[in-house]
Amino acid sequence: MYYTYVLQSKKDGKWYTGFSVDVRKRLSEHNSGKVFSTKGRGPFTVIYYEACLNEFDARQREKYLKSGPGKRYLKNRLKRFLSLTGFTLVEVVVASAVFLIIVAAFGGAMIYSQGGMTRAGERGRASFLALEGSEATRAMRDASFVALTDGQHGLAVSGGLWVFSGTSDVTGIFTRQVTVGTIDADRKRVTSTVTWLQPQGRPGSVQLVTNLTNWLGSTGGGTTCPAICQGLSYMNGVCRANVNQCTNNGETHEASGDVYCTGGASADTCCCQP
Repeated sequence: MYYTYVLQSKKDGKWYTGFSVDVRKRLSEHNSGKVFSTKGRGPFTVIYYEACLNEFDARQREKYLKSGPGKRYLKNRLKRFLSLTGFTLVEVVVASAVFLIIVAAFGGAMIYSQGGMTRAGERGRASFLALEGSEATRAMRDASFVALTDGQHGLAVSGGLWVFSGTSDVTGIFTRQVTVGTIDADRKRVTSTVTWLQPQGRPGSVQLVTNLTNWLGSTGGGTTCPAICQGLSYMNGVCRANVNQCTNNGETHEASGDVYCTGGASADTCCCQP
């Protein structure tokens, strides 16, 4: 396989588009300063990649994604990630959660009693911790998929990296637990749960569920529409007749998977299912 990839610098937030036959190795080279064009800008994280069977096709995609239209395509393709430029994903989640906390607290002050405002603030803080747990586990996946061991875990930072520590972690009145379970050889289901005691001793709970794919080493090889979609963290993929059918079924068109939809005019468009 031949890969076209897009990196984001955690230092300046800028993107770099490249080509490689081994994305994991190439990412390591970028992060260790061995690539002249990105030296001094690391560390980096992979935010997008495409897989091709032909080297020429992959290099053409690299050339296109570096162009003006290609950059616009990426911004549209990554619109769920974007509005994040200049931040790492975890930083964006943190910033978004802080904003939600402020909004929740302000709304509570205007609409509810002091007790209601307190509950809204606590739920906002709990949501932030649950989001942080989910995105921290995603960062661990990007560093090493094998680090996502099944079981119940707490989170800690060691050497600037997220790691599992114990069976839960505590922040103030909140207890967070990350539960990892195996879906198949290349996918894990991660449940980030935050619990706390509300006023009058009532239990509070926030839970987020995320499916993570071993996209750097998928046994599927990225050679089918479903494999392409799963590599992009969708649940599955299906070949349909056109983009409108994707939209009508609540799916997202993934152009890089079209080449693997070979069922003729009635099934030549790759649609990713959320």
